[in-house]
Amino acid sequence: MIFPSERGAGPVLGQTNRALARPWAARLVPLCLAAGSLEWVRAGFGLVQQRIAQGEPWARLAVILGAVALVTAASAWLLRSPRLRAHFARGTAPFHAV
Repeated sequence: MIFPSERGAGPVLGQTNRALARPWAARLVPLCLAAGSLEWVRAGFGLVQQRIAQGEPWARLAVILGAVALVTAASAWLLRSPRLRAHFARGTAPFHAV
């Protein structure tokens, strides 16, 4: 038996795949990820400053948010690879909804 939530997920996921496999997405998604990475750095800096001002430990916070910013930036960089750029230029979805 198919549950109601599963029945509605197929068309939604299919539409998402079609929307993301477009040439504009190959430019927009890495830009959004790069902006997100900068936002993590900005937020982390502010939070570390608050912790320092309150006399609380801040090193673990800085390491965790720094790692999050690095992973986000690496994701943006990986999406600029020639293979993915060629994939998005064709406009084909990476997965097909079943």
